[in-house]
Amino acid sequence: MFYRFRFLIAGLLILVFASCFGLLYVSLSDKAQPITYNTPKNDLNGVYCIYEGKVYAMIPSNGYYEVMGADAKTFKTFTDHFQDAHIGWDANHVYAGNIILEGLDPNKIKALSNNYYTDGTITYFCARHSERNQELGTLTEVMQLVGHSIGIAEKPQTYWYPFIELPKNQLYTSKRGFDIVGHTQHAFFRGLVMPKADPKSIRPLSIRYMDRDMRESTSYFTDGKHVYYQNLLLPVAYNASLFQVGIEGDVPSRTAYLIDDLHGMVYADGHGFDESAAPYKMLSANLKHASQALFSSRKGIYFYDPESEKVKRAGDNPFVDNQFKLLAPDVFVSGDKLFPKGFRTLGQKNRVG
Repeated sequence: MFYRFRFLIAGLLILVFASCFGLLYVSLSDKAQPITYNTPKNDLNGVYCIYEGKVYAMIPSNGYYEVMGADAKTFKTFTDHFQDAHIGWDANHVYAGNIILEGLDPNKIKALSNNYYTDGTITYFCARHSERNQELGTLTEVMQLVGHSIGIAEKPQTYWYPFIELPKNQLYTSKRGFDIVGHTQHAFFRGLVMPKADPKSIRPLSIRYMDRDMRESTSYFTDGKHVYYQNLLLPVAYNASLFQVGIEGDVPSRTAYLIDDLHGMVYADGHGFDESAAPYKMLSANLKHASQALFSSRKGIYFYDPESEKVKRAGDNPFVDNQFKLLAPDVFVSGDKLFPKGFRTLGQKNRVG
C-alpha cells in the first residue's frame, strides 16, 4: 500500500521539511537582527549608523551588521551619500560595509569614482550594490544563525559588498563607463583586467531603444579595436554597427544582447550565437509576451537560455526567405501571410514564452 503512494508520501515529507526549514530560517533571521530600520539611532549616510556606541552597516537584503572593532568616535564616510555610501573608515581601518579592506590607509583614502578606492599604493574595486555571498552554503548559514541567536556566533555574511584588490603601486584613473578604471598599461572592469584593452580609449557601447533613446551600456565596451562583455574579450573586431539592444517588457530582461549588424551576429551576455546560422534578425525588442528575445535565421528561430547559458533552437523559421515585418507587438507579416499571435505558441512549447 505504501509503495503505491510512495511519490505522494515523499512529496508530503519534502513539503513538511521545507515548511519547517522556512519557519526556522525566518525565526532565526529575525533574532539575528541587532537593530532594525525603525530603531532610534544616529544615521550617518543611509548605510552606516551609530547605536549604543557601536558602528553598524546596513547590507541590503540582510539588514544591519555590527562593524566589529570600529571606533565610533573617529568613524567617517564620504560626502557622496549615494555612490560611495558603502565605504567608511575610522582611525585604523577602511571598511566595505562591515568588512575591512585590508591594507588601505584610512588617512589617505580617496574615491576614484566608478566604485574604486585608493590610498595611492593600494587600490580596491568595491561594488556599491550588495550581492549574495556565494561562498556561504545554506547549511553553514543556518548553523551560524542558530549560533548567533544563542550568542555563540556572529551573524552569517549572507550578503556583502563584493570587492577585489587591484595590482599595487599603480596610478589608477577612472574611465568613461560603468565600473571601469585604468592605468598606463591596462583597463579593468570591476577590478578584473580587460585583456589587450587600450586604457586611453576604452569606452561603453551604446544601448538603442525602440523609441530611439540611446544610453551607455554597462555591459559592453570597446577601445575602438577590441570589444568586451564586461572584462571578457569577444571574438569580434569593433565596427560602427555594434550596439546593445534595449529590451522592453513587463519584466525587464536581465540578458544583455549585443547586435553586430555588419556580420549579422548576436551575443547574449557575451555568448555568441552559432556563426553558421548567421545572419540573424531580432523579431522584436518588446517582451510583453515572452521571457527571452527571439532571433530568426534561415536555419530556424533561436533564443538564449540564461539558466543554462546556452543558445538554443526554438523551431523552424516560418518566414519566407527570413523576411518579415513587425506590424505590432506579437503581430508579424511575411509575404502574404499574417502571424497574428506571433510566436506565443512556439514559445510555450519550447518554454521561451
